[in-house]
Amino acid sequence: MKKLILFLVAAVLVVMTLPVAAHDEVTYAEWGTPKIDAVKEDVWNDAQSIVVADEAYGDASTLGQQSTAVVYSLWDGEFVYFYAIVTDPTVDAVIRDDAWNQDAVGFMVDFGYVREPEVSFRDLGDDSYAGYVNVPAVDGDANYPEEPTVFGVAGYAEKVSSYCRVTATGYEIEIAIPLLYKNYVPGDKIGYEIFLNNAIGEGDRYGFSVWNNQGDGAGGNSWQYSYNMGTLIFNPKLEPVVEEAPAPAEEAAPVAEAAPAAAPAAAAAAPQTSDFGIIAVVASVVSLAGCAVSKKRR
Repeated sequence: MKKLILFLVAAVLVVMTLPVAAHDEVTYAEWGTPKIDAVKEDVWNDAQSIVVADEAYGDASTLGQQSTAVVYSLWDGEFVYFYAIVTDPTVDAVIRDDAWNQDAVGFMVDFGYVREPEVSFRDLGDDSYAGYVNVPAVDGDANYPEEPTVFGVAGYAEKVSSYCRVTATGYEIEIAIPLLYKNYVPGDKIGYEIFLNNAIGEGDRYGFSVWNNQGDGAGGNSWQYSYNMGTLIFNPKLEPVVEEAPAPAEEAAPVAEAAPAAAPAAAAAAPQTSDFGIIAVVASVVSLAGCAVSKKRR
């Protein structure tokens, strides 16, 4: 009995010391540099995306008011870029005192990729390299970097640029966030989460959805604990494939034209029958003359 009790106590202690399950979702940022204007140009065509539809707080879904988003990612060594296409039945397109307290997308990043459970980046001060930028669902370039975060570092917030465009089905946001923490190389990772804040036209946030809050993903706690963010991995730049033009075919040497065949030699003209007759007569005369001369000499 004592052994059983000791075993159970040990098991409880082990469970208590295990870290809370981390957000295990992973996506990749392809190489590319877009124009920040909330117009999805061709550079986004090869970008990978995540779906944000996991309602972590509120019950807008029961009212038919849940917002969802598809978010694409790119990077170019200087910035990481996101493009969010939000579907929202009711767009609360009004700037409020708290950007998160309305329809807005919170782009959350942890440039240091700190995976320590229950360590709040908000308590790290200048040592914090995580935070997020809220972009409200209002036409224009308004954005609100949260503090205390890395975005409070001098020059950081000023380099963030974004643009929002309200559409017939919701709104679209394009944003560039500077990579100032270090010189990133392909294969590097950062923490990444999306907070899709949702208002339903009542002047206040009704709830929010995240990339992953199920199965202990706890993405809903990413606003404070970067451990609960997913992972974004930087892919290498793909060099354009240069198709080599086929080598020109060697020109065949011109074939010498065959010399015209020599005309057949003209056949000797066959003697005419009349010619033979004349010859015979002359021969006879000569012969007779010879005979006459011979007789006289005798």
